[in-house]
Amino acid sequence: MDNIFVDKRSNYTIKPYVNGLSDHDAQLLILINIVQPVSINKPICIRNINNLSTVEFLPLLSNEQCEDVFNATDVNIIFKIF
Repeated sequence: MDNIFVDKRSNYTIKPYVNGLSDHDAQLLILINIVQPVSINKPICIRNINNLSTVEFLPLLSNEQCEDVFNATDVNIIFKIF
């Protein structure tokens, strides 16, 4: 047996569903006016981090200029520069 918890403020009905598979009826929970979030398929960028990608990243990182970051004093400006 499973428990189902429903907010009493929700609009729902529960009724037995006779399926003939057992001596107990199933329970049918009908949720009315439930807003379901719309799934938006967006491309996902996944970085492959392994030994090779780390080795390729190190020279790229050494070529970056960070003087502007170190010379700035405003955190917001530093964040934008970085």
